[in-house]
Amino acid sequence: MVLAQRSERFEAWIAPMRRRATLWRVVIGAGLAGGLWIAAVAAFLTLADDVGLSPERGVVVVYLVSFAVLIVGAGAAMRLLHDLPGSRLLGPGERVDAGPLLRGILVVAAIAGALFLPMLLVEPPERQQAVATWALWLPAALPALFVQATAEEVVFRGYFQGMLAARYASRLVWWVLPAAVFGLLHWNPQMGENAWVMVAAATLMGLALGDVAARSGGLSLPIGLHFANNVWAMLVMATPSQLSGLALFVSPLDPDDPAAIRAALFGNMALIAVVWGVYIVIWRWRRR
Repeated sequence: MVLAQRSERFEAWIAPMRRRATLWRVVIGAGLAGGLWIAAVAAFLTLADDVGLSPERGVVVVYLVSFAVLIVGAGAAMRLLHDLPGSRLLGPGERVDAGPLLRGILVVAAIAGALFLPMLLVEPPERQQAVATWALWLPAALPALFVQATAEEVVFRGYFQGMLAARYASRLVWWVLPAAVFGLLHWNPQMGENAWVMVAAATLMGLALGDVAARSGGLSLPIGLHFANNVWAMLVMATPSQLSGLALFVSPLDPDDPAAIRAALFGNMALIAVVWGVYIVIWRWRRR
């Protein structure tokens, strides 16, 4: 089985990028988007602290919303450095299509739900807040998570992977390299010996989403998959962390137990692998 197959739609998507897909432009463009976002995070979090938002929920929502600046930065890079509209990063149709987006959400929801229901029956996880309180935050948390997932897909699969694919044929360059950078940016020294396991999990997710983007020829399906995964990990069943305050349930893990955290990360990697495998099977079946 060949991974990261470039479909005709994908080739049509990246074709206009070839004219100005030089490496120096891509590096500067990524730096521009990342620099604007880092500045925005600092400003947004300072503002959240000044107005007294709760660190468990309000600050997390503000942090997620700050990813909108990452989208703006990528769009600016496209216009200034590549003479293309920022909407080109979404796909050949230059928009997010509802059909693939919803399919991605439903696939993750179905698989995660199938894994979660037996847990509820056998050993219910710890509920960290009332359902009413949790539901009250959903109108803010869901759009914020959608912005965050979209921003990461726009930058890593739309801009970074798309530009490299427009210039290089090697999968190691246009597929593996963006996924590896995506993984490395998830390195967290506070996780101690599990920091590199987190990097591996994020890299696997980057590889899976990059493959989906290449096969589907757009970001609609990857955004749906990414969004649903983050909803599960941050709003439904979270691992205790600084970003878990919005979740209805938290896994009964001791955050100071490296073995338990490592097991949870491997479980997340297994979920990513299952979703990826299901997608490839469906893709091959539809091709036939």
